[in-house]
Amino acid sequence: MTAIFSARGLVKRFEGLLAVDALDLDIPAGRITSLIGPNGAGKTTVFNMLSGITRPDAGRITLSGQDVTRFASWRMARAGVCRTFQNPRLFWNLTTLENVAIAIQQERSLPSEIAALLFGGGRYAEQARELLALVGLASRADEPAARLPYGHMRRLEIARALAGTAKIILLDEPVAGMNSSEVDDLMQLLENVRARGLALLLIEHNMRLVLNMSDHVIVLSSGAKIAEGPPAEIRVDPTVIDAYLAGS
Repeated sequence: MTAIFSARGLVKRFEGLLAVDALDLDIPAGRITSLIGPNGAGKTTVFNMLSGITRPDAGRITLSGQDVTRFASWRMARAGVCRTFQNPRLFWNLTTLENVAIAIQQERSLPSEIAALLFGGGRYAEQARELLALVGLASRADEPAARLPYGHMRRLEIARALAGTAKIILLDEPVAGMNSSEVDDLMQLLENVRARGLALLLIEHNMRLVLNMSDHVIVLSSGAKIAEGPPAEIRVDPTVIDAYLAGS
């Protein structure tokens, strides 16, 4: 399957320490790819490079054939590479609806300072409500983000990521801190997002999610790719078991 988002030979060093070693990856649209590995494997550094937060020391990143290697994070987001973080980053004193509407505005190059003026006229309210319905938060549209249960905060982050022209969403441990029921709900949400044709790349330690939801799994250890393939192969790969699964 043709990749919409690719990296070739990504390298990152920190004060002489090789954090990511010549990483190649291909992410197709409409598929879920999981990036797994033990703590310190380099997963977050990879995400930071792919989202424009950290510039690689070597290598190339392309989105729909365009070289985006040197794009800053805001420009990467405008191009269609959206990201969530381990700890939700929301406007805590605003409602869920306002959080999504601000994300829509930012995609249209409007300053967030004029958000309140636009909400009153409902300029983006309809689209924001549609996205909240997609992630199961329609009934909480008027609730401050700070009052949401943790699992719903993660859903709100995904709604914000979907507010623009996303082509791929990078999800950093999307079910961290969730109970089993919340994990099940988020898995269904990820399935719904995948059905919209978006590419999803996950960092995740929850092996139930990884092995049941992923179309493809990439395994890192000490900054290098040690295995990749469908979940059925990864779960029985001796190298993966030794490096990660046995100790997870």
